[in-house]
Amino acid sequence: MEYFCYISRSKVDQFYHSLAPGTADEWTENTSSEQAFGASGGADVNIAHIFSLFKGGITYGRKGVLQKEQKVKIEYVEKLHRVLKAIAAQGPITSLSDALRKGKLQSLCFHHEGLFRVERPVSAADAASVVTIQTELEGTMLLLDCSLRFFSEAKEIDEKFILHSSNARFFSGDIPLRMETVFLLLHQEDRRVLGTPLFLKLEAAMGTAL
Repeated sequence: MEYFCYISRSKVDQFYHSLAPGTADEWTENTSSEQAFGASGGADVNIAHIFSLFKGGITYGRKGVLQKEQKVKIEYVEKLHRVLKAIAAQGPITSLSDALRKGKLQSLCFHHEGLFRVERPVSAADAASVVTIQTELEGTMLLLDCSLRFFSEAKEIDEKFILHSSNARFFSGDIPLRMETVFLLLHQEDRRVLGTPLFLKLEAAMGTAL
């Protein structure tokens, strides 16, 4: 089961209005498919891989489940698609693992796929709170700050973020989940890379939902 479990609506909106995403629409799937893209998680992301991310009608939230703000979520999948194409049209999105091996983190956006776990357990929080997820690679810890309200199955009661049986183990820190992301670099220091994601694409078993 694969779907976007997180899309940063605020960042996608900012990019959408600043990158002229209509320009990227001029790239056709036939043209982009001619560009080679390695399946390795250490490969840079080009236009061809952007198309592959969205094949099969991928959704923001699980398919077959009644989603809150369903029309809005459909709109943000399309916006994210256009934004990623516009970014990749300017040059491949750099693989974080490759950049760390070379010792050069000089881009704004990076790509990574791996097992993420929450840095600190979430018990009860305001829906506007931020949770940090982390993973380790190349001897470096990647930490990504995520707004709780942008998770696809975020449940809010009186503006509180509500855990449920399908996500409690992840947000308590008990289990990691495999996710793919393109994130914005915020800072790097002492074997730590700090960022914030444009999206998180979840690869999960049927019992887990974010």
